[in-house]
Amino acid sequence: MAGKQRWEWSVIVIVAGLLFGALLATFSPGDFFTGLWQSSLFGILLSAFFFLACKLIKPPKTIVLIAIAAFLIRVITGIWLTTALPAHGFDTPVQNAGYVYSDAFDRDQAAYTIAFPDKSDLIAPANTNAVDQYGGMVMLSAAIYRLFSMDVHRPLLIIFLAAFSMALAVIFTWKAIRLAWGEKAALIAAVFLAFYPEGILLGSSQMREPLLICLASITFWVTVLFVEGERRPFLLIITLFSLLLMCWISIPAGLAIFMVNLGYLQVKWITNEKHPDKRKRLFIFFGIFLIAVFLAGWMWLKDTLYYDAFATETESGLIAWILGLVGTKWRFPFVLLYGLIQPVLPAAIVYQSLPIWKAIAIFRALGWYLVLPFFVYGIGVVINKIHKNRDWALGWLMAIMVLWIFISSARAGGDQWDNPRYRAIFLTILAAIVGLVWERISQGQARWFWRIVTLDCAFILIFTNWYFNRKFASGIPIPTEYALGLFGLLLLIVIVGGLLIDHRIRKSIPK
Repeated sequence: MAGKQRWEWSVIVIVAGLLFGALLATFSPGDFFTGLWQSSLFGILLSAFFFLACKLIKPPKTIVLIAIAAFLIRVITGIWLTTALPAHGFDTPVQNAGYVYSDAFDRDQAAYTIAFPDKSDLIAPANTNAVDQYGGMVMLSAAIYRLFSMDVHRPLLIIFLAAFSMALAVIFTWKAIRLAWGEKAALIAAVFLAFYPEGILLGSSQMREPLLICLASITFWVTVLFVEGERRPFLLIITLFSLLLMCWISIPAGLAIFMVNLGYLQVKWITNEKHPDKRKRLFIFFGIFLIAVFLAGWMWLKDTLYYDAFATETESGLIAWILGLVGTKWRFPFVLLYGLIQPVLPAAIVYQSLPIWKAIAIFRALGWYLVLPFFVYGIGVVINKIHKNRDWALGWLMAIMVLWIFISSARAGGDQWDNPRYRAIFLTILAAIVGLVWERISQGQARWFWRIVTLDCAFILIFTNWYFNRKFASGIPIPTEYALGLFGLLLLIVIVGGLLIDHRIRKSIPK
């Protein structure tokens, strides 16, 4: 029976690889049949890895289907963007080549130049020393082109790799969250990771973030297993390989992910330690660890903080107006807050652009504004779990997510592209928060969640009107200070009113 199952799975892997290869060859340049056999080999390799991951994790069929859906939606989106941007995008080298991100364009061009130096005159020139400061993504892409695209440049190969990475992230994220917080939160987290708009756009582009998200989910799964008492040698091998690959792709991101997992382990050890002296030593070690992390983070951030804040001020009329009132000494805090609401949905709705770019802008922004209530309400859910279950490790992850969102704003200013993609590196943590909040909502204990949703909707309505008035002199003519004041008043009403309502509800409950 085992032999028969292996044969059946081998057939499935090969057929899936052939189908993916045919799809890739159909929408790629070059001879179809030459592209078919090369792309099919790549498709079979990805299918085999997916099968091995499923054998290792043993997810139920529902999760496998969600992961496959995550892969397919990114592949379809990637093919659509690659073919639609040259026809319907702006007349730039990046979009004429079918790329969403200029970074991806430069890096991918450089990779093909490295793979085939003799063909470098056939593609746009790129600075191979500058497009990827650590070289990992360039060299990985170059190796794929060298092995699976020997005749022409097929950028869809890297899109298939990105989509595959996000599919694996769904499986490993589901397993880790299921072990740590239960089945329901894990299922919602898997769905969120599969269909979150920013993750879809990144996973359908030649970016390094999908690989980092995948590796972050794998290392977090190993960390949770370690907490559960697993000590198998191959887990150490997976961890070391993932860490090396992450740092090869991006040293700051790799070290940040490693720091999060190491901190999670330490908090778990401190929480579970019963002996006072040992706990004290663990606290001291954890304190030293936090100081080292802070110093390293500051060294990384300090050279760009004020430049990015200044750049955001010059690019945003709203921020410039606020700073004109309160002074430039508040530039940095306001940039952090402005980064929190990027990409700005009201601006995406109002500002005119080509239809394809307007659709992309609204799609990305809508995803973030849908998840913001989960994130904000999640802070309270995590505090509640700490109070009830002493789940300080979850508190560590929540603190990291909050800190990383503000670091993304500090590092990228109010930039609507770099800020969200930096933020996406820890999508596994954000998925866990969304899953836990959804679980809480399903229990009917969510008054504050809906109040936050109300504020979210109010912000969108007020500032959509503000952008309309600013751009077209239409809508309700509300000056900037009144728009901000109106939202501030609504914020105060919701908070104070919510506290009073909750107080009356508690008083009405019989003791």
